[in-house]
This record gives sequence, C-alpha cells and structure tokens, in this order.
Amino acid sequence: MKGHIEQNGTRYEWWAGKASPEAEGEYCVHCRNGDYGVTRYYDNEPDQNEAETTARKLIPVVRQLN
Repeated sequence: MKGHIEQNGTRYEWWAGKASPEAEGEYCVHCRNGDYGVTRYYDNEPDQNEAETTARKLIPVVRQLN
C-alpha cells in the first residue's frame, strides 16, 4: 500500500509492506520527502489505517532530517 500526505504545503510519500523480499514476518511503514525518509518496523503487517497513521507520526522526524 502507498499514498501521500499534504501537510503545511509539503507533500510526503509513504508506503507500507514487507521489510524486504526475503523477510518473513517483518513489515515496515516508510515516510519520505525529498532525499530523506524514516522507516518504522513491525512484526505484523499494518492495515491501511495503521500505516497512514504511522506515516503521519513520522512526518516530524522526516522534517528534522531535511
């Protein structure tokens, strides 16, 4: 799953899924803007709502990196 979030005139991209092709039971949510992004890892696959909520929570961290 993937999407984007507009916040304060800035567009953030996010996606969620398997942490890597060979990872069994490891999932992640990634949020980025430009060159920098932040990833949060999960033991269980997040649903659409949980993934987008997590991405929104990662925005302040991404903003600090830019």
